[in-house]
Order: sequence, then C-alpha cells, then structure tokens
Amino acid sequence: PPPGADPRPCAWAAAETEVAVSITLTAPLFPPWEPPPKTANTLEELVPRRSLEKIVEPKQASDDFRGEVRRAAQSLAADYVGMFGEELAAAEGPYTEEKVMAARQRKLIFELNRTGKYLELKDTLRAVIVRVVQEKYKKSGDMGYDEMRDLYNDLYVYLVDEMHRALNDLIKGPKRSLEPVVPDAMRLAQLQSLADEYEVNQDFKRASRCHTERLLASTDPQVWYSYGSYLSRSGDVGKAVEAFKEVVAIEPDNLDGLLCLASLLWEEGATQDVQFLEQADSIVRAVMAASENNGVAWALLALVYAEKVGYAEEHLREEAATAARNARFKAMQLCQGAQAQGLTGLPANYFLQLALVLLDLKLGKCAAKALSEAGTVPWAESVKVDMALCSSRAASLQDEPDLAIRHIKDAMRHGARGDAR
Repeated sequence: PPPGADPRPCAWAAAETEVAVSITLTAPLFPPWEPPPKTANTLEELVPRRSLEKIVEPKQASDDFRGEVRRAAQSLAADYVGMFGEELAAAEGPYTEEKVMAARQRKLIFELNRTGKYLELKDTLRAVIVRVVQEKYKKSGDMGYDEMRDLYNDLYVYLVDEMHRALNDLIKGPKRSLEPVVPDAMRLAQLQSLADEYEVNQDFKRASRCHTERLLASTDPQVWYSYGSYLSRSGDVGKAVEAFKEVVAIEPDNLDGLLCLASLLWEEGATQDVQFLEQADSIVRAVMAASENNGVAWALLALVYAEKVGYAEEHLREEAATAARNARFKAMQLCQGAQAQGLTGLPANYFLQLALVLLDLKLGKCAAKALSEAGTVPWAESVKVDMALCSSRAASLQDEPDLAIRHIKDAMRHGARGDAR
C-alpha cells in the first residue's frame, strides 16, 4: 500500500493460521533410553539384615558346675566342722599353727578317701565338666593331641574362674546382673529435644551424651536415624554412614534411611573413592525396588551417575554419561508427570526436594549440585524464592559468605511482601 495508507488485511492472520515445522534427523542425537545397568552388589550384601532376636548363650552346664562347686564346698565345710568342731571352739585366737592345719588337712583327706566321698565328688564334677566342654566348646573326646592341649588350657582357666565365682557367691551372695534400662517413648522424646537444644547451642558434648543414651533403644530405627543425622551435621560422615546402615539393617525398607545413606555415600565418593559411588548406586536401586517411580531416588541416581563420569576410563566415559543422562531424563519426566501434581497445580521439583534432604545433612557441595539441576526443571520459576534460600544455605555450608548473601538478596527481591522466611 502507499505511504500513510492502511495495510491490506492478511488472510492468514484473519484465519488465525499457525505454521508448524517438524525436523526429522537421519540418526538420533542420543541412544534410546534404557534402564540403569545392573549394580555390582545388592542391598543385602552391603548391609546384612540384623536379627532382633536376643541371642542367649546356653549356660546350663556352667550353672550346674557352679552349683556342684557350692554343694561340694558346703559338704566339705560340714565334714571339717564335724571332725574338728571342738578344737575350733577351744581355739584361743583366730590363727592356728601351720602344723596343726596341715595335720587337719591330711586327716580330712584320709576321711574323704575312706568314705568314698572324694570319688563321689570327682565323678560328679567330671560329668558336669564334660557337659561344659560339649556345650561351650562344641567338642567331644575325638580330638588330636594339639587340639586337646589347647582345649585343656582354655578349659582350666574357665573352670577356675567359674569356681571362684561360685565360692564368692557362696560367701557374699550372687550378684545381680545389672542390665541397662531401655528408655521409654517419653524419655526418648525428652532426650531428642535436649539433644536438639544442645546442638543449636553448639554444646556437642552434651548433645552426643543424649544421643548415646537414646541408643540404649538399639532396635528402634528412628533412634539410629536421628543419631546419623546428628553425626552428619556434626561433620562426622564416616560414623553417620554406619548409623544409617544400622537403620537399614533393622528396617531394610526404610526409604528415608536408604536415601540418607546413599547421599552420604555420594558425598564420600565425590571426595574419596569411586567405590562409595558404587555403593550409593546399589542403595538407591533398593529404594527404586520398593518405589519404582520415586522421583527423589531418580534425581539422586542421576547425580551419582554424573559423579561417576569423572572417574570413568576414557573408553567407558560415554557409557557412563549415557547412564547419567537416562537417569536425569527419568527424573525430569517424573517431575512433569501427573503423579507429581500438587495443590498448586504445578509439577514437583524432585531435585529441589533432594537438595532439602542434603541440606538437612549439611552436605553443602552435593546440595549445590542438586540445586543446579533443580534450576533446569520446567516451571522452576514458581519456586524461585525456595531455590534462592536453599542456594544461600548451600553456599554458607561451603564457606562462601558473599555468594550466600547474594542468594539471600535474590530471595528478598523475588519474595512476596510479608514473606518472613
């Protein structure tokens, strides 16, 4: 149209036509998606299940031996008093001459042999000792000379200790076995509250004492979970790993315990040895076996695989990168899936959820890596404030105060008015 004239109407615009363009490649950019490769170890091999049944060592034969020793001592004492009672009553002092004592001993031994009591005592004790050997040492008479010699040495020491114990019980009375009192639910809650308060005040000595008392309830997985979290926050990752292994040993399907254990192994693998990453892989796969579409587990697996790429040899690096890419694709797919929809109608961000777990364990470097992936999830803008706050915490854990302050300022800029976080 001439200058200044209205433009002619466009038929395409009037019909609200859309132009679609598709591109077909002759070959895929990446190999087709495949499930993760098989792990080297299973969960049962890494963390054997712990039996909660109390194993009581059979002590019937040992108890009978101590009983026979007490009866023999009482019988000999009665015979001694019967033979020398009048002399003992007429004694002027508490001490008796050595020659007199030796004469009484010879006379007592003669009387025991004459009446057959010595043989009777010996046969009775011999029968009980045979049972002790069978019960405690799992042995019979069919042994070689060297084996029998070693057994006799151990047996002699053991029987002498048991004899002294029996005689002490006869004189002073049996000692009560003092077993530790397991705290009840209320006491466990009180100790946890105190431990948290001491930890906030950086009184780690008293906090450790509270957790140690809670460990008297050694069959409670939640006690070990709290202790492992405390150890990780205290910087003792090695002991924290062992604590979370106790959680898994008691309750192999404890998903939170499995995820924390895998996270700690990832932290150790990132700084020490690739073997820890292999173990983390096996632990995460145990989570997936129980919950196939666990988004946090897939996010963690993607990051563990990405860490393994740096350890892979040159000819295996592409294979490792493919495994990491496939795991990341699955995590992103779950983030956008219908099962991830929340009350807001927005998909979940499993990398951000993983970062929250890592921050609670004070694993700053791992949390920063998870947050980096969380920023690539679609609709990450909807959780921009949460991302900034978590990033600030991760930077603080890595001793980067300037970066932490910058993230705090980002959170303040994007946060709603009145948001007190």
